[in-house]
Amino acid sequence: MVLLERGEVMTALPIFVIALLIILAIALIIVYIYLVQYIYKDAVKRDLNGELWIIILLLSPIIGIIVYFIVRKAKSRS
Repeated sequence: MVLLERGEVMTALPIFVIALLIILAIALIIVYIYLVQYIYKDAVKRDLNGELWIIILLLSPIIGIIVYFIVRKAKSRS
């Protein structure tokens, strides 16, 4: 909130910006859920521990995704 004069208050962000941020957050959550599902299925298919990867992704989402794709490539080469 921004104080204009005594007693007047103006919101800091217009309503369409807030709506856009909410839509973006929902889209990111949907993409994250899809990635978790994909990584679990792929890990099980490659004989990696799928449940362990879900725990890693819940604890550290961005780093977990990066590490999974590195481990996945290393596993497929051997």
